Formats: sequence, C-alpha cells, structure tokens
Amino acid sequence: MNTVVRPLADASRHGHPRPLRMLWVTLAWGSCFVAITVGLQDAPPLWLAALRALIAALRVRVE
Repeated sequence: MNTVVRPLADASRHGHPRPLRMLWVTLAWGSCFVAITVGLQDAPPLWLAALRALIAALRVRVE
C-alpha cells in the first residue's frame, strides 16, 4: 500500500479546511449577531435586511 502525505498548505485544494479561515468565518458569523442586536436599537428590521442584502450583493459582485 502506497500512502502519500500532503503538506498542510496543499490541504485546502483537497477539501480540507484551513484553521485560520475557519477562525475568520466563526468571528465574522458571531459578529453578525452583535451587529443585528445593536442595529435594531436604531433602525427597523426591514432596513437592516436591505443593508445585509446590499453587502452580500457587493461581496458577490467583487468576487
């Protein structure tokens, strides 16, 4: 049996998650709950939903 060991830098191309990317996603996702809680004190829910959709659309457009 022939086993190939791949370096960590090459692992992301083969479907394995990278730890720093996972940490970034966790922090970004967690900050959304704080932003929504604070945002709802000053703006109606529909405005926040529209802003969230606008940010998502811009992100998709950039990539």
